[in-house]
Amino acid sequence: MAIRTANRGFDAIRSAKAAEALAKWRGDKFRELLARIGNANVARVLGDLPRADREFDSIVSASHSAGLRRTEAAALQDQAFVAYGRGEAERAACLAHNALELAESDQLRERIIGDVGAYLVAAGHFDAEAGSWIDPLTA
Repeated sequence: MAIRTANRGFDAIRSAKAAEALAKWRGDKFRELLARIGNANVARVLGDLPRADREFDSIVSASHSAGLRRTEAAALQDQAFVAYGRGEAERAACLAHNALELAESDQLRERIIGDVGAYLVAAGHFDAEAGSWIDPLTA
């Protein structure tokens, strides 16, 4: 079981920081950003959603600058989960949609589409009785 999922938050933080430092030392930007995603997710799991949100913003920016679509998509998807946890379902849907635009595998796209749908439902953009989406511009 990964440290981050074993209720050992401080060990997980140290592990993510060590992985980030090792990747940085090797000049491996991709793995450095993956380690930062892990660290931001530790903040999320520990309930520090504002910190996680800030970290994901930084990771998205760094990924975009480095042309690393995979880490940018992963960070956006995880940031969407953070936004949802903060009660920002519409923002979560937008972030997940941005991740969808970057997703390179069908499996990842399918997962993100499910997330976008869930966030739109949570934001009140689906009428369950009518079985249809509600356009916020015409509602």
